[in-house]
Formats: sequence, C-alpha cells, structure tokens
Amino acid sequence: MALNFEEGVSFEVKGEIGKNSTFRIERLEKIAENLQVLIEKIALADISESSAIDLKDFKIELSRYRSDRAVSEFVFAPIVEQADTDDIHLKRHIVNKKFEDLVIIFSKGEYEKIKTFYPDEKKRYSIVKYFYEFSTSFGKSPVNIVSFIDNEKIVPLYQLKQLLKTKLELIIPKEESVNPPLSYAPTIIETDNVKYILNTPLMCDLEKEENYYVITNEMLDITGTGLTIDEAKASFNQEFDHIYTRYNQLKDENLSERILNIKRMLQTLVKSVE
Repeated sequence: MALNFEEGVSFEVKGEIGKNSTFRIERLEKIAENLQVLIEKIALADISESSAIDLKDFKIELSRYRSDRAVSEFVFAPIVEQADTDDIHLKRHIVNKKFEDLVIIFSKGEYEKIKTFYPDEKKRYSIVKYFYEFSTSFGKSPVNIVSFIDNEKIVPLYQLKQLLKTKLELIIPKEESVNPPLSYAPTIIETDNVKYILNTPLMCDLEKEENYYVITNEMLDITGTGLTIDEAKASFNQEFDHIYTRYNQLKDENLSERILNIKRMLQTLVKSVE
C-alpha cells in the first residue's frame, strides 16, 4: 500500500511515549516540524532542478489524532484555488514515492541504496540528515507507519526505525575526529532569530551514542541531538528557544507543576533576550 500524504500518513507510537496513548504538545509539535522539513528537503532534492517549485504546495497538517492508540495522521494541506492542480498532484506524488522509498531503505537497513537515489553528496547529506532528525523526534519509542481498515482497525505498514547506526560515509565525508568533553556549559543560547544571554553557565551533559551526539539538561528537560557536535548544539539551542517561548506564552494556572517549575527556572536563568 503506497504512502500518500494527500490521503493521510499515520504514525503509531508505542513504548515509553505511547504507553499512556497521549503526546506532550511539545513532542507532537517537534514531530510535525521535523516531518515538514523532511518533506520540503525531498521536494527540493527531487523536483526543483527539473521544474519550478513552491514549498507551500508541500505544507502538511495534522488531520487526525487517535488518543486511544497514540496515532497521529498528517496530510498535505488543501491546494489553493487557481493553482495548477494537476502539476501539484504530480509533484506531490514524487515526494510521496520518495518518502516511502526512504522508509523502506532504512527500515531494512539497506543504507547503500541511498547512494543510488542520491548520487550527489550534498543532496544525500541533506536527505539523510533530516530523515535522521524526523526519526529521532519520537525519542526511543518504537514507531509504526500504519493504515486504517473501515476507519477503525489499525494495520502496520512499516516500522520507522531511528537512524542510530547509519554508516557515516553515507551522511558526511568523514567522521569528525573529536573527543567530546563530559560537559557543555553555554552562557549564550543562540538561534538564527534570537540570542539568550544567561545569568550563569547552563551545565549540560555531552555524550556520543553510536554515531551521533547528544546534549542534555535534565533540569530543563531539554535534549539536542546531531550527527556532529555543532548540529547537537544547534538542536539544543532550538529546543531551548522553543520551550522558553512556548512556556512564557502560557498562563501559570494552565501549567502542570513540572512545567511551571521549568518556566520559573528559565525566567531566572535568562538575563536578557536579543
């Protein structure tokens, strides 16, 4: 059964995240954001050279969430009026097919095949990097891509495996020769759009697991991951910015005690925002 974002692609999460059949809002947002970026990268890699492309044609929306099974379904957003509908459907078909090809390759561990799909090293790096980001959005919980029979019975189609053991030569030219320190303590958290000046260094753990790097701060419940240390730092900074912005938008009375404590720690930690 072909995966088709025009009809809906559903992801069922099991394990630690899915055990209560619920998602934290921040987790669901991260999954959606990383899936959106991956789809756009596929479109750019497989369509843009031969045809004009508008990334708005590949925007996705959450169309359904099954709280009884922790299943989230994503679809392409409706096509705007006056658009070249046939052309957009054709381009979406290309992206659907390539997404499914990637799922099959990585679920079977057939990493060498990615070189056939993307001989160009830059394109291959981009696709694998963002597939990695999406596949790790679910934490360490098992994930199945599923379909529905009679809108009720759930049938597994593929297992979405995390790319924790992907061969590095498929992703980057050489593995960086790095011996990471045991800690990471930034005094400035910076993304493309904002800079947070901290009152004190933020003590974090920096570890290498398999072929990727992980930066964590348990106090704030923030984790950043990447295939290089710089990518892990960027991921951590983006997560910091996300929760700082998100938590300060919400009223204290609407927060759990844990989230409220994190919000207060963030407010104490951040000296200024530029």
